[in-house]
Amino acid sequence: AYRLDNMDGYHYGCLQFVHQLVQCWGARRSTEYFRKNQPWNSMERLLDETAITNATAVTAWTWRLPGVRDVDVARFYRDSFPEELRRELDWLQARWEKEDPSNAPVMTPYLAAARALLLNETPQELAKVAPLDQFHDVPYHYLALLRAGTPHRFERLIPAGGPSPFVAGLEREVRATTATLVTAVEVGGEGWSSSPGTNSWPRLVWLPWTSPDGTPLSFGRIEPVRAGLPRSIKRNTLNWNTEVVTYGLP
Repeated sequence: AYRLDNMDGYHYGCLQFVHQLVQCWGARRSTEYFRKNQPWNSMERLLDETAITNATAVTAWTWRLPGVRDVDVARFYRDSFPEELRRELDWLQARWEKEDPSNAPVMTPYLAAARALLLNETPQELAKVAPLDQFHDVPYHYLALLRAGTPHRFERLIPAGGPSPFVAGLEREVRATTATLVTAVEVGGEGWSSSPGTNSWPRLVWLPWTSPDGTPLSFGRIEPVRAGLPRSIKRNTLNWNTEVVTYGLP
């Protein structure tokens, strides 16, 4: 996009890339926060061998190799989380060797490629993980090995410039109006609400999770009066992500 002088496309691509890096940062650094504050659905301490695999879930035993197919993302991981990555890759290698030794030779080349890109390990160190004769015909395996045995240097391809104009960012991907950002808003009377067809006061709810009685997880309703339900509820959409909801007092 930059070479074609499509600056809007270039700026938007940079925005998307930074957005993904923020998610990577949150996924890697949130595990310890969850471990200290307990997961939402259990008082049992999270296992030590636990990593967040996406922005919404903490799952034990489901670690995925991050960024190994992209050298730019791998560099971000290398610069930001070297100790976390080393610990998690060691977990993965030990588990394969212990729990599935027959399949380990198939998986270890992926592990070696990940260690080359994410930890900057030398060819001698990688040979202890996966001998060369175990490698498959996967291009990034060999690219990772070539990179491990080559001195590194970085060259800036795009010169520094001024700030980009203030234009629509990720919201341009939204195809329809929506007021839902982090949580869903139960305005009152929706078919999926706790009292469908009945006017009720608003509340924030987390639809994927439920409380012990089966209702959506919520901190409670916003009630501006001591008693009674709203007489009416009117919704007025202002733009793609904003609406006004008006409640008639009882």
